[in-house]
Amino acid sequence: MGLTKGESSFIEAVSNRFDSAVPGNMEEYTPGSGTILPEQAVMYLTAAADVEFQPFESGITVTVPFAAGWVPVRVREVISITAGKVYIAY
Repeated sequence: MGLTKGESSFIEAVSNRFDSAVPGNMEEYTPGSGTILPEQAVMYLTAAADVEFQPFESGITVTVPFAAGWVPVRVREVISITAGKVYIAY
């Protein structure tokens, strides 16, 4: 990783990237509520589940099985989930 304009050290560069990569807010999300999520939102599942959702840059609905934990997909809307709860971090 290189330094960008305005960064004077490797530590400052790492800190700047960490600040933008780690979400500052997290809240429980109700599947099927019709709420459109912000583009930078990521899902956290409390249990392994099949999740029906719309990917952020697509108008189609898909159903995918995910393990519990962080889901590495940008999501526009969560339609349904078969187990556990969904939290949204942004």
